[in-house]
Amino acid sequence: MQGALFNFIETDPNGCYDLLLSDPWGRTLAQHLHALAVEDGQRRKRAKPQQCDLSQAGNWHAWRNVSLNGVPILYQDPRTKQIRSPIDESWVVPDAGVLRFDHCSFMRPLADAQPIPSLQFERLLLLFMAKVEETSPMQALQWLRRHVAGKQGSTSYPGVDCLWLSAQQVSQIIQTFAEPKLRLEALLGLWGQLVDEEQVCLVMGCLETPEKQRAAKVLGYATTFNALDPDGPYTLDLSEHEQWTICNLLIALAEVEPGDNILNVTMTDRGETRKIGIPSTWLTDLPKRGVLQFEYYTIPNGMDFDCRRRLAQERLGWEFPTDLQEEVEHAIRNKRGLDRAAKVIFQWSGNRIWQLLLVFRNNWEAYKQAKAAEAERLCAAAVAEEMSKEGKELDAVSLRQGTPEGKWSRPGSKIDQF
Repeated sequence: MQGALFNFIETDPNGCYDLLLSDPWGRTLAQHLHALAVEDGQRRKRAKPQQCDLSQAGNWHAWRNVSLNGVPILYQDPRTKQIRSPIDESWVVPDAGVLRFDHCSFMRPLADAQPIPSLQFERLLLLFMAKVEETSPMQALQWLRRHVAGKQGSTSYPGVDCLWLSAQQVSQIIQTFAEPKLRLEALLGLWGQLVDEEQVCLVMGCLETPEKQRAAKVLGYATTFNALDPDGPYTLDLSEHEQWTICNLLIALAEVEPGDNILNVTMTDRGETRKIGIPSTWLTDLPKRGVLQFEYYTIPNGMDFDCRRRLAQERLGWEFPTDLQEEVEHAIRNKRGLDRAAKVIFQWSGNRIWQLLLVFRNNWEAYKQAKAAEAERLCAAAVAEEMSKEGKELDAVSLRQGTPEGKWSRPGSKIDQF
């Protein structure tokens, strides 16, 4: 049991724990993690709106799937039928028994956190691969977690010595493992360093279906939910706080976005399954019992990015860059079809303004007119400045229709394929 404490990473405590409480080392670690989980929840509660509680049982506690001697500690409130947990700041760790739980911190990298540069990441990956060869995959993963978490850590107090990772970089690390179980361990171990969780689909794509389900259960359904790209099927247990939160968010989004967004709805309650429609009263009074199945669908050109962003901030506690260009680049990463084209353009010029212009050329109608007009003005000014440095004149018509000659309109370019 001392091994559990020996392998514990203070600056990155996320993980699955199986602790023997009669052992002093095991109980010490359980007490310490409980204190961290309480502190984590209180810090988030002070920093975020009240509805940003992403805990499993709505208690602002970072522990999930808790059981003592194989019996779940969570219970169902007999009156509301909602899943509750007795664990709070006054809860005392028992003296005996086997305590199993998943610890997933609510703290995320700050909005301006940037992943490490490609060259630095390549060197880190080579060192990691060498550790795998020298020791074992699990020992190498432990080394990597300690290395990237730094001294202050990502899940406690974000420090400048942390090494942040993008979803693409985490995917590369995961893919170095052949065993699905080790891939899951890598995701759980590096989740605290992931700066763009809206791209978690890239990471999940490296896992097989059982590991995907396990990752969502350990990290949290609300934690891994992508509010910027919500399309897909859902099976949500409304008695669980976090799943209720997702359902509540999707209903609020469907109220704003055009068309029929929530399709094929069935409700299972008290052993009875029936097809239903979503009542308007659920906007403010969503039930907290039953299992709801449906599919969320966005009609063509029906995405309301501003609404998705606002709900992600208010309900999930996400943070976004405030700079307009950064905001639009956020949209690129979550708009299917623009991603590859943006990469092609970006390779031709180090100036990100061309990437920004590409978005508005291909997706002009997806943004509100006021924001589009402001962005066009800023783009035009930036391009004019760039062209003046090169001693060329800016063609305003070509800006609206495409791009200044020589930047986008290259003979036989790949951009024509998109």
